[in-house]
Formats: sequence, C-alpha cells, structure tokens
Amino acid sequence: MRRIAVALVAVLTAVLAVVWLTTREAPHDAVPTHLGPDGVPDFSAYPAVDPTQYILHKGQGFPVQGFRTPGGFVCMTTQHRAMYALDCRGPFVGAPNDANLAHLFSYGTTNGAIPMSFSRTDEPLSPVDGVSEDEALMLPAGQRFELGNVTCVHTDDIRLACRMADPVNGNGFVATATGTTSFGRS
Repeated sequence: MRRIAVALVAVLTAVLAVVWLTTREAPHDAVPTHLGPDGVPDFSAYPAVDPTQYILHKGQGFPVQGFRTPGGFVCMTTQHRAMYALDCRGPFVGAPNDANLAHLFSYGTTNGAIPMSFSRTDEPLSPVDGVSEDEALMLPAGQRFELGNVTCVHTDDIRLACRMADPVNGNGFVATATGTTSFGRS
C-alpha cells in the first residue's frame, strides 16, 4: 500500500510540474525605449510593421487602418488625397480634461500638421460604418506602425507614442503609466 501511495505522489508531482511549465508565461524580453534629448521617441529606431496587415477597410471611400496595444489603446487612421487623420483612444494618464482621445491631422504634400487635440468621447473611433475597432490587430511592442504621415510605437516604458508628419513640422504625444505629454506645433 505504501508503494502505491509513493508512486501516486510521484505521478501527481510530475503532472503538476508539467501543468506549471506549460501554463506559465514565457520570460519577457525587455523592449528598449529610444528617446531623443527632447523626450520624444526616436521613431526611426524601431523596425516598421507591414501596414497592409493592419487594413480594416479597403474599398470605395476612405481606407481605414488601425491597431491596438496591450495597454488598452486603440488607434485608427484614414487618408484621403493629401490629408491624414489619426485618432487614438485609451487611458491617457494626466491628459487635459480627463481626455481619452487624441486627434492628429495633417494636410498637403509639405507635411504640415495642425495642432493636435485631446478630448473625451465614448463614440466608436471608426469613420466608416461597419468597421469595428475590435477588429484591429495588436501592434507588437518595439515595432513601428507607419503609414503616410502617421508613426506610432509602444515599448515597456511608453504605453503609446504617435507623431503626425515629420520630426520638424509634426506633432504628437507620448503616453506613459505616469503621464501624457504632447510635442510639436501647438
């Protein structure tokens, strides 16, 4: 009887060890944050994802692309002729007026961006009927989403950072766990 009990304990221990090994999370490789002297990420330091993988709507009208982040952000971008728009909703810690939406817009071939704005809304992000923000793929940490005048990235330290237009003429935001800052034209 004692041998059976010892064998049962050994088998149960082995089964629990296998369950523990297969259900624990894999170690997370740190995703470095590349910041410039102004505290804005060096977006070019991150490899770009294939933006065609993030198409949510392609047809007559405006194409819509978007992504989500593990930190609870969702972003959608549209372009029409030489106009680009980006809307991102999420937990913007410390944003003005308890905002949960950042809006960036640029126009023209000279990469001119208008000042960005923060606001609060519970409306869906999609500018196209039938497109749900839940359809957006997860953007991998440390990889850059770039389309037209829009560039975004998130890392271990940055929940989400996006820029509209180029580093000189553009503007954008950096959202972390402790605060949200904007940069560029105001």
